[in-house]
Amino acid sequence: MGAVLAMRAFHPCLLSVVLLAGCGNDPDRSNPLADLVQSPAEASAVASDPNAMARAGLSQVGGPLMLAVLEDRGAVALLVPYGQNGAVTTWTTAEFQTVSLLGGRVVATRGLGDDLMSRTPLAPFGTMRSTMRLNTLNAANEAVSLELECRVQTGDTMPIALASGQTLRATGYAEKCTGPEGTVQNDFWMVGGVMRQTRQWLGPEAGHLTLQVLRP
Repeated sequence: MGAVLAMRAFHPCLLSVVLLAGCGNDPDRSNPLADLVQSPAEASAVASDPNAMARAGLSQVGGPLMLAVLEDRGAVALLVPYGQNGAVTTWTTAEFQTVSLLGGRVVATRGLGDDLMSRTPLAPFGTMRSTMRLNTLNAANEAVSLELECRVQTGDTMPIALASGQTLRATGYAEKCTGPEGTVQNDFWMVGGVMRQTRQWLGPEAGHLTLQVLRP
């Protein structure tokens, strides 16, 4: 499988430390990220450096924290847990764009634009071959369903470096999926069975989303 992503590959968001794209979901709900950065100058300085963003989040926000990048748009954000529905955990930015995870896999996004509406079914990481269906929205806001044939390969245990400065030893998994758009790859790095870093394809419009769990 490929090498661990370096944080320098993350591109800064030019508008806000917490903006991914599109509109939020629930602007009236309290969010611990809302007051993370106070001034435009401070926001610009942090947004230009994902490592600084991670450090600011860890020092000012208690509890679990995740760093995300939507690669094709060069958008970087911090997220905190927002809700739980069974085994699915939903994380939110300060602008209430959300990413829902099941066992490390992204199963839905909202508020990003060209969202992943759902991803089903999800085979355990030990399953070598599986069929996956992605339900997405295209640029015209029309529903698109893609069926992918996937194969999971387990990699070696290796060190990964998080934006927070932490270095962890993680087991890598590469999920290669073939469908109408060709072959795409989702990568996962697990520590003690918990996803700490991942890069996943959300669909032909949104592209790849990379996540790092800075604090579980």
